[in-house]
Amino acid sequence: MSCVAIIAAAGLGLRLKRNIPKPYLLLEDKPILAHTLRAFEDCSDIAMVYIVVAENKIDYCKQHIVDEYQFQKVAQIIPGGEKRQDSVYNGLHKIAADTDIVVVHDGARPLVTPQLISQCIREAQACGAAIAALPINDTIKQADDNGQIKKTIPRDGLWAAQTPQAFKYSLLKQAFDEAYQSNFCGTDEASLLERMGHKIKIIKGSNYNIKVTTPDDLVLVEAMLKNMKHMRR
Repeated sequence: MSCVAIIAAAGLGLRLKRNIPKPYLLLEDKPILAHTLRAFEDCSDIAMVYIVVAENKIDYCKQHIVDEYQFQKVAQIIPGGEKRQDSVYNGLHKIAADTDIVVVHDGARPLVTPQLISQCIREAQACGAAIAALPINDTIKQADDNGQIKKTIPRDGLWAAQTPQAFKYSLLKQAFDEAYQSNFCGTDEASLLERMGHKIKIIKGSNYNIKVTTPDDLVLVEAMLKNMKHMRR
């Protein structure tokens, strides 16, 4: 079985209000993207990794991430597109058509584990598509444009999607092609398969597998990373 990963790391991370793009911010003296790539490097099910970054950061990523931390599985660094969907599609075009499983992951989720990656791969091999997600525990309110509550949405059966998201290559390629033909833009890869009517298996993710989006997230992830290291001792 041939499994390839696409790491989406072309975002600028404007909400972090830093001068450095999000993938290259330091997390315990190592760039966020380097932490993310380590999990895929250590996952025995992953054969190759394609990183999608901002075009003006390709050389920087190669020198200061791939070469400096000696990642052996990185096959290519690819320029991103206008939106995340465009970036992942750029990566998909570089993957060999005989690939079995494609795993898509956010470069800004640095605490993903090789075990979670492998779980998603196994389920995708069995049923075509699988994503990591967490059940929603908070009460969910729907509001109008003025911030007034319209109703409470029952949280039973509601999940917050994460990455990794794993798919059979042929299914993911078809989903992307049909999305672009219809000018459809999804919020994640799973949504592209959903509109095709394909069933997707949910794998319970991890509270540690958060996406760094705000300054508070960066502080939280750093605390989580320290806790993970302490637990391993």
